[in-house]
This record gives sequence, C-alpha cells and structure tokens, in this order.
Amino acid sequence: MTKKGRGRSASEMTEMKWMRLLLTCLLLCSSLALASTEFRATRFCPACGHSVKVLIQMSHTSAGASRDLCRRVLGTNPVLLALGTCPDCLYTSWADDLPEKKPAHPTGRLSYLHCPTDQRPVPAWAQWQLRAQIDERKPKPDAERLLNDWMSSAWSVRLTSDEIGDKLNDQAADWFGKEIKQDQTVEWARAQAHAVASWPAEHRSDRALLAAAILRREGELLEVERLLPELPADLNEPLRASLARERDCFTHAEPYAATPANPVIIYLHGELLRRLGRDSEARAEFDRALANPKLGELAAWAREQKALCAPPAP
Repeated sequence: MTKKGRGRSASEMTEMKWMRLLLTCLLLCSSLALASTEFRATRFCPACGHSVKVLIQMSHTSAGASRDLCRRVLGTNPVLLALGTCPDCLYTSWADDLPEKKPAHPTGRLSYLHCPTDQRPVPAWAQWQLRAQIDERKPKPDAERLLNDWMSSAWSVRLTSDEIGDKLNDQAADWFGKEIKQDQTVEWARAQAHAVASWPAEHRSDRALLAAAILRREGELLEVERLLPELPADLNEPLRASLARERDCFTHAEPYAATPANPVIIYLHGELLRRLGRDSEARAEFDRALANPKLGELAAWAREQKALCAPPAP
C-alpha cells in the first residue's frame, strides 16, 4: 500500500478514485479548465525594430472541430495567440517567428498595411487580416496560406471574448440559470431558428438567446440572422455588425478555396458557399469532395452539410 493509502479501507480508496475521476471530468467540462499553457514574451518587429508583446502558447488540449474546421480546444484557442503585431508599424507575423533581439538593420515599414479597426491592442481577427495583406503582396501568393489567414480571421471573430459574445452568452445563461452546455447542440439550435414563427410569444426571447449563442459559436451566420428580430434591442445591432464582419472574412476566404484539388479544401469551399447562402454551388462542391476517396472521415460531414442546403429548384 502506498503512503497515501495507509489507514484507509478499500471502499474509501475506491470512492476517492471515483471522486478524483469526477473532479477531472468537471474540470475538463468547465470553461475555466486550465487546458492550455502560455507565457508572455517580448519580441521585436523586423520592419521597424519596435518591441512587440506576445503570448507564446506551449500547449493546448484539442476538443474536436466545427463544421468549417475551426478547432475546438479546452482553454485558449491557438488561433487567438498565433500572431504578434507591432504596435508602431502594424507589421504582423507568427509570434514564434518574431526575433528575440532588436534587429540592427530593420527591413523598413510596409506602407500599404491598413488596420481594419482602431481597437488597441489589435484583436486577433484584425491581426489575421493584416497578415493576409502581407501574404497577398508576396511575389507568388500562396492560396492555402491566404485561405488560412481569412478563415483564422473569421474564427477569431467568434472566438474572441468580446462585449457582444459575452453579453449574448450571459443573457442566455441568466434565462436558463446555467452556462451554454455541449448537450445544447447545433442541431437543436438550428431547429429553434427555423421554428421561430411557431414559438409562444412568452418563450421567444429566451429560446432565441440560447439558440443564437450556440449558432454564433459555430459560425452559422444565416441561422443567427433568422433570430435577430427576436433578440433584445441592445444585442441586435452589435450582433448584426459582428455577423457582417465574419461574413466579410468568409467572402475573402472563398476564392482561395475554389481551385485547390485537396479534398479537404474542396469540402471547406462547399461549407463556405453554404454559409454564404450559395446553396447550389455548395452542393456541387460537396459532391466533388465526396467523389474523392481521399476525403476520409470528412465524407460524413460533407453528406450532412449538403443535406442542409436548399434543394435545387424544380
């Protein structure tokens, strides 16, 4: 018997093991779980030499993915920490790639950089757009890299802890007296959005809040828009602006997903088209992805997402 187990009965030891297992499960399910580790660091801008404060993520725990391939993680999503932006000249690069020592001969400011927000420090969704501006100016732009830039910007819009997202979740939690749980699935929320006209008036606001929180978390723009008239006035306009920002990211990402032969990107192209309301094009891309035997496990998703598209006109 170990030192810790000395003096305890077998039943007590068994109970302790189950309690530890229960505690572990609760921690994994908790939004406060310490499932990622990162540290603060100072790096330098290669363009102007200014110091750049970054968070370097050492590890994170994966928890699946959304249907548009946005990774779910326990803890801080790496897409929010991947980049570092110079506060002086807006040069943006991977945090790990920024030099640890001040460069003796900076390469020079990039005059074409334009930040899409006045918010400082620059939020992750805007950092990815700054990175896209740099990648677009390369002699041979890489379509997959630019696709990643714009998709990461879209994912960051929904993942960033901001006023509208926090308020949406907080109000939904107030109505139901609990956090938004995984068992409140996207399928449930989508069904609520489509049945909004049949809801009793006294239940519309609370159902709309919970469904909108779930659908926004998954990037289902069109479904959230169905719910906008049912949401409180103080949420309506900020949420509409947030949805427009994410749609703009999808619109920029879509052309970069249109040409590659990679079946995963073909699937993603179909999903982007579906989320932009271009259902006939989306169905064609899902069929093209499904025709490729290398699609693998994504084939089930492709069939599910194709089924969500509006049927072809007679």
